[in-house]
Amino acid sequence: MTEHLDETTGAQLLAGELPVDEAEAAHRHVASCRDCEEFVAELARVEISSDITRDSKPVFDSELRRGATVGRFLVLGRLGAGGMGVVYAAYDPELDRRVALKLLRGSSREDDVRARLLREAQAAARLSHPNVVSVFDIGVFEGRVYFAMEYVEGVTLAEWLRGDRAWPDIVEMFVQAGRGIAAAHEAGVIHRDFKPENVLVGRDGRARVVDFGLARAADGEPTPVPALASSADPDETQPAMRGISDRLTRTGTLLGTPRFMAPEQFAGGEITPSTDQFGFCVALYSALYRTLPFRG
Repeated sequence: MTEHLDETTGAQLLAGELPVDEAEAAHRHVASCRDCEEFVAELARVEISSDITRDSKPVFDSELRRGATVGRFLVLGRLGAGGMGVVYAAYDPELDRRVALKLLRGSSREDDVRARLLREAQAAARLSHPNVVSVFDIGVFEGRVYFAMEYVEGVTLAEWLRGDRAWPDIVEMFVQAGRGIAAAHEAGVIHRDFKPENVLVGRDGRARVVDFGLARAADGEPTPVPALASSADPDETQPAMRGISDRLTRTGTLLGTPRFMAPEQFAGGEITPSTDQFGFCVALYSALYRTLPFRG
């Protein structure tokens, strides 16, 4: 396959509807073509977002303005956005500190939608490690799930790698990120989407793994939620947190970033800590040699 994937082929690939030989060819092409990799990843995000908003009227079509309040948090400005949420810089007046505040795009009145972002918060909240971004608070604001997390002044590892870096410095930064992933595995959490864009490098030189949006419990059981001091009504948020498990992970659906995905993710196989290790090694190799470790 030499031509770029069109939308129909990409959608069929995501849905597992292509014949085996065509699917294998498509996977090889996506692994070697940055444009198609980004195209397929965006299709996956659109598919999920479509499931979320198909029967829902969007809430907050525009961005939150500076000075808006979400729970007890005061919005200071927009930091960035991902496939499922928007991240704002915010201020916590009770603890007198700046936080990063993530809100789900559009409406999250559907139970499965709330569950997806709450799962991300759960996965991160159960971790306490210097190389993992801390989660401070979880709540629901006008139908939108939000969580407040550690504010890191710095850049993503992907941005950091664009500089002139010596290989020992690159290895050291990845060692730090690896410690964060290892801590997640020890806590029974698999990230499933490790890549340089999901690691923050602070001005203090410390790497922190972030964005557990695709995370799942390694044992497949519901993820217990640590006690958190939340500004939201406990009766509103706690029931939504209970019983959230990897039933949200749809077998056969391509979730992750193709360039860093392990074979079992493409094949819809069992996800284990080795899945993160594969993505970690691909990212490290690419950082050191400025190329992927394989083609197809």
